[in-house]
Amino acid sequence: MADVINEFARFPLPRHWGDGRTAIADGTHVKLRENNLLGSRHIRYGGYGGIAYHHITNNYIALFTSFITCGVWEAVHILDGLLKNRSDVEIDTLHADTQGQSEPVFGLCRLLAIRLMPRMRNWSDVTWYRPDKSVRYQHIDALFTNEIDWELIARHWQDMMQVVISIQAGRVLPSMLLRKLNTYNRRNLLYRAFCELG
Repeated sequence: MADVINEFARFPLPRHWGDGRTAIADGTHVKLRENNLLGSRHIRYGGYGGIAYHHITNNYIALFTSFITCGVWEAVHILDGLLKNRSDVEIDTLHADTQGQSEPVFGLCRLLAIRLMPRMRNWSDVTWYRPDKSVRYQHIDALFTNEIDWELIARHWQDMMQVVISIQAGRVLPSMLLRKLNTYNRRNLLYRAFCELG
């Protein structure tokens, strides 16, 4: 697959559409027969099946597709396709729909040098953080309801860097790590540190 992507990227035509450094991640519902181990029923799609989760560059090169079950928060899987990509195409900006936003994913993307740009459909559900209590913003100050806990980030910085190195070395998938960290997330200080960074 990497060889096919590399050869396609060599052609001049894809460069007319974009530089190939930006990608989008999005899921498409795939219908499956019932009583299938990979499928599940999903209220949003109104049927039984799974989600084909695609990563496509801005010059229309399909980098990666994975199959995930219905009902999972897609942000957990958003980085897998980029990190499994073995081609010469390197992505630094990733767009997604509302399912792509998550505080720990924002934090993980920051440490992996990926700009995560999800579309936010419901602004009322988003928590906005100011860097310090003393910081004020003209016209939009009412949006910022929390402050960043810099001490928590500093206390767990080494652990966060070890996580990122493990991901970059291919020892652990971001989706597996985020699912594990999300377990008992209110008590998991490393998860909370990624949220604060995000």
